Amino acid sequence: EDVFNRRDNIERTVTVASFYMDETEVANIHWLEYLYYVKLDSSAEFYESALPDTTVWAKDLAYNDPYVDHYLRYPGFRFFPVVGVSWRQAVDYCAWRTAVVNMKLAMDAGIEDLAAESAGGRIPLETGVVLPDYRLPSEAEWEYACRAGTTDVMYGESDRIAWYKENSNGETHEVGKKEPNSWGIYDMLGNVWEWCWDIYDEETYGSYRIFR
Repeated sequence: EDVFNRRDNIERTVTVASFYMDETEVANIHWLEYLYYVKLDSSAEFYESALPDTTVWAKDLAYNDPYVDHYLRYPGFRFFPVVGVSWRQAVDYCAWRTAVVNMKLAMDAGIEDLAAESAGGRIPLETGVVLPDYRLPSEAEWEYACRAGTTDVMYGESDRIAWYKENSNGETHEVGKKEPNSWGIYDMLGNVWEWCWDIYDEETYGSYRIFR
């Protein structure tokens, strides 16, 4: 409901191409793997830039010190969604994941030498071995995956599939603990906020600008 008549929530039909999406949110264990390899082959400056901001847990008049100190690295939080990650950090993670996954696929297929021969050190998609780049979903893609074929306003939100204020106790929870939506994707609603590739701009409705 556009109470203040801002006209930045106009419903419109959009079309998205076919895409894949991870079944769950990126968890601490995935980010720790990323940090491990970044520390091995990158500068100390870049490693520092890849560390999540754990101070997001710190709040006035709240005792969240254990989360600030342990949420990312304590074994009990291994499969909780990573938090305190900026948009730029998320994009860098996608680039790293693309590189390591495709190199492993190329090695398994015995064509890793193609990376040295191709422009930019990338193995051509035409080989049929490597995958397209991992990336953040666009807002339209995210909503399409979240709705999973439903048309109701709350996208099927219920205690069965989503963590939200009334059932989460104000905490994050392990990924994949609630039931998935009808397309097999977990935690599209609730648990933590998620990044999209495009940005929010209240003027977009009338400007048709493209952001790259």
